[in-house]
Amino acid sequence: AHAVRGVARMRSWQPIDAALRDVQWALSLAPNTAEYHLLHGVALAVAGRFDEAVRETETAVLLDPLSPGHHDFRALSLTVAGRYDEAVREARITRALEPGFPSPLRQEARALLLLGRHDECAAMDVGPYLPLRAMCLHAAGATAEARAIIDSLAAAVNAGAADLPLHPGALAGELAEYHAWLGDVERTLHWLDRSAALSPTNQFIVTETATYARVRADPRFRAELERIRRGIRARVERAMP
Repeated sequence: AHAVRGVARMRSWQPIDAALRDVQWALSLAPNTAEYHLLHGVALAVAGRFDEAVRETETAVLLDPLSPGHHDFRALSLTVAGRYDEAVREARITRALEPGFPSPLRQEARALLLLGRHDECAAMDVGPYLPLRAMCLHAAGATAEARAIIDSLAAAVNAGAADLPLHPGALAGELAEYHAWLGDVERTLHWLDRSAALSPTNQFIVTETATYARVRADPRFRAELERIRRGIRARVERAMP
């Protein structure tokens, strides 16, 4: 129950100190539970304590080495911490454990992109994460192909198409990451706003990866991101009895 409350607080952008206390209390009650170490890693990442988050995700996978989800979040935590070679390896472990699980495709491609291995990234099958493919293509020099993918996906989201590769909220978040990679603050914020409206928990922590580096330093981005998160908090509070 403490762990679940911690997750709810994180996902609704409540104060991170309260979420950390919840997860740490769960850990004190069941210190050998891999999931609680993973959740502690998530909370530490939200708090910006990325190296500590990596250590906690390592403990999680040591306690439960066959869990694809644990390895997948470890790959993301390594990416946020700037340890991209390790993130690639962790994503590939995840894929080997669960070949039908799409998320590690995203983790691997993002880490390859940030390593500068653009051609390798562009050649990957990234499954439903087509905006990430566009990022890789753009970095590899295929800008027209990348733009065509993004324009098509944006039009499909705007039209409310039923055959999207991802949930529309998730896809809006992926489109935000593409524009962040290009350094376009306005379009990044537009799609983050759409993502929050459609599915508030999307783009969780991803905004702290280096794919957002070109927009993160802009004061407008930080201010608007906080406004979006305040809106998510307000939605949760209105829904509570």
